[in-house]
Amino acid sequence: MSLVNAHLSLLEPWLATGKVSAVVPVSLGAPAAEGTAPRGRRFGLPLKRLLPGNRGAQGEVNPASSGIVAADIRSEHGVLILPVWLEEGAQFQPGPMTADEISFVIAPPGDILQVWEVTTTGVVPLPHQSERFSGGTRIRVGGFDQFASILITHDSRVLEPLREKIAAGQEKSAREWIDLASAKLTRVTTVHGEVAERVPDPVRSDAILEEARRRIERAEIEFERRNFDEVRRQSRVAMQLTRTVQRADWKQAVAQLSSGVSSPHTICFQTLPDHWRMVAAIGRRGQRGENLLRSGGFEDADTVYAHGWRHVESEDARLRTGAELNSTSAEGEYSLRLHARHADPSRPPAELAEPAVQFVSPAIRVYAGQIVLITGKVQLATPVAASADGLVIAESIQGTVGALRWQAPTADNGWESFTMIREVVESGDLRISIELRGIGDVRVDDIQVLAINPD
Repeated sequence: MSLVNAHLSLLEPWLATGKVSAVVPVSLGAPAAEGTAPRGRRFGLPLKRLLPGNRGAQGEVNPASSGIVAADIRSEHGVLILPVWLEEGAQFQPGPMTADEISFVIAPPGDILQVWEVTTTGVVPLPHQSERFSGGTRIRVGGFDQFASILITHDSRVLEPLREKIAAGQEKSAREWIDLASAKLTRVTTVHGEVAERVPDPVRSDAILEEARRRIERAEIEFERRNFDEVRRQSRVAMQLTRTVQRADWKQAVAQLSSGVSSPHTICFQTLPDHWRMVAAIGRRGQRGENLLRSGGFEDADTVYAHGWRHVESEDARLRTGAELNSTSAEGEYSLRLHARHADPSRPPAELAEPAVQFVSPAIRVYAGQIVLITGKVQLATPVAASADGLVIAESIQGTVGALRWQAPTADNGWESFTMIREVVESGDLRISIELRGIGDVRVDDIQVLAINPD
C-alpha cells in the first residue's frame, strides 16, 4: 500500500486536474507499418514454457487479444497515459503479465517533444519511442510489467518538481520493492511446496523460484550501490517469476473444472492446498450416493413440477419470456429451455434489472461434513444480450458469489459440461437456481447432485 500511495502521490497533479479523454487499446510486440497488422507478439519471460497446458476457458491469455487498455488523461500539465493489463482470469490468479514491448496510438496533443515513464524510483525518457503519422501518435514502451505511467509534455519544467519528489522518497521506495518481492517469494514458495506435496504430478518450478531468489539478491546489491531504479526493476522481475509459478499451480488446479469458482478453494492461489486436500478427501471417501436431484434430466414436465421445481418469469412488459422442455438434449429426449426476447425489437432495453426467467430446484437436504458435487450441461447457440451475467447457475451454499456464468455461445454451439464442488459446513437445504438474466435462448440438461459422506 505504501508503494501504491507513493505512485499516486507522484501522479496527483495529472490525476487531480485531468480528464479521461479516451480509453485506447494496446498492442503487444513491435508495431507494424500503419495500415497493417502488428508483427510478432511475444512475452518478456522465457519461462512461460513451463506453464502446464490447459483449456482456453480457464483464463490463459491469448497474446493477440491481450486485454491491455490505456487511459488517456489530459490536463494543463500535459498528457498522462496509464496502460493496464486486464488479464482474463486475473481475479483468481494473475499470470506474469509482461511483454518485451507494447504500443498504442493516441490523438496528438500538439507538438510532442518528450515522452517519459514515471516510476517511484525515477523518471525515464523514452527516446525514439514515439512517431507521428496522420491521425495520431504511436507510443512504444519496452519492458512492460502489468502497468505503466507514461507522461507526455512539451514543457520539461513540469518534470523538476516530480524529480525532486522522487529523489526524496526513492531510497524508501527501493527498500519497499525489495521487501515486497521477498515477502511474495516466501509466501509463494510455502504455498507451492504444500501444493507439490498433494498433487500426483506437480508442476516443477524450482528453477523459477531460484531465479526469483537471485533477482532479489541482485536487488540488495544494487541497493547498496544506491542504484535505486535498478532495485525496482530486479524486484519486479522477481515478482513476475513468482506469478508464473502461481499461475501454473492455479491452472493445474482448475484444469478439470469449468471455472475458477467451481471449487471454493480455487478462487485464489493461497487456498490451492485446501483444494487438493478436498480432492484427496473425495478420492478417499470413494463411495458416492445416488443422484439427489432425480428430476434434473428434465424428461417430463409433470415430474419436474411435482418434484418442486419453481418457475418465475419477469413481469417486464418489454419482454416475451418462456420456459419449457425442448427436444434438443444432451442426455435422454428433452432438456430445459429458457428464452427471452424483445416485445418491441425497435425499442430493446439496454440492460435488464432482474432475471428474465428463473428455474429453482426443490430443496435437497445436505449434512455438515459432506462434499457435494453438482454437475450438468448447458448450451448457448447465440450470445445473451442486455445483461452483464447472461445465463447464471448458482447454488444456495455460496450463492451468486460462486455462480457459474455464460454469455457467449458454447463451443460449436454444442453442449458444455460444468461442475461445482461444495463443502457443507452446516446441515440444511440446498437449492440450485438457473437464471436467464438477459435476452437469449439457452438450454440446460442432466443436472445431478451427488453427496459424498464424511469419513
